[in-house]
Amino acid sequence: MKRLLLVLALLVTMGCANQVRWAKARYNITMDEVVEQCVPAESYALPVFRTSFMAFRYSECLGVVDMFTVAWGEGDTEFEDKLTDVLMLEYLRLHNENNKDNQLGHVFITHDQDKEIGLNMKFWYFLDMAEQ
Repeated sequence: MKRLLLVLALLVTMGCANQVRWAKARYNITMDEVVEQCVPAESYALPVFRTSFMAFRYSECLGVVDMFTVAWGEGDTEFEDKLTDVLMLEYLRLHNENNKDNQLGHVFITHDQDKEIGLNMKFWYFLDMAEQ
């Protein structure tokens, strides 16, 4: 019985991993392309723990229907990486609490950085959970 549950858990995990691989493979997004070709529908300045972040939400950007990004300056440590995830999750939590009929999920797309100017940006795709 334990083996059956373990196999079932592995199959469920593999199914989720395939969806993430699909999202990464489908969208080849760079920071430069987004800045040059897309206009954010929403933007927020987020000063957190002596670090300044900017969050942007895009509609129809480079083939992505609903994209969320977090940008920050110098510093590409695990701290900034995890903090951007927390900022995205908090945005999503607030959205889902205020929009009971429009629940969203997320898929990580990529992380891009420009070392010349010291800018980092992470990208997520928001999924309409009603369509899943």
